[in-house]
Amino acid sequence: MEKAQWVINAYVLFYGGFLLLGGRAGDLFGRQRLFVIGLALFTVASLVNGLAQSTGMLVGGRGVQGLGAALVSPAVLSIIIVTFESGAERAKALGFFTAVTASGAAAGMLFGGLLTEYASWEWVFLVNVPIGVCGVVGALGLVRTIM
Repeated sequence: MEKAQWVINAYVLFYGGFLLLGGRAGDLFGRQRLFVIGLALFTVASLVNGLAQSTGMLVGGRGVQGLGAALVSPAVLSIIIVTFESGAERAKALGFFTAVTASGAAAGMLFGGLLTEYASWEWVFLVNVPIGVCGVVGALGLVRTIM
């Protein structure tokens, strides 16, 4: 298998492999804590990937990104479930989350292509850094710390 293929595989393997652990860790250590830790890991790994000097460094960084995403995914859904208690509010919040996630995935591919074409591939990762920092700061201030 080509080395470049491992850039994708490392993320997918770590994300899928640690997703259940992320859900259980959120139950044990707190949703907000896991969300912030996962987002911080993802953000730092994005910086490492953007500055990578070798394929091995990029593959390792992608693995850490996958781990961070595996911590964030169950935590964010759990935060939505406990924050919005009534059926209608919760359904609306989950619908909004689904719409934003789908739109973000589509926009990410479009803008990722534009960044790669007009800047460089490194910017696909570096653009995540300020967004991740804002997310961590926002989560620390806005997300209720409900166990």
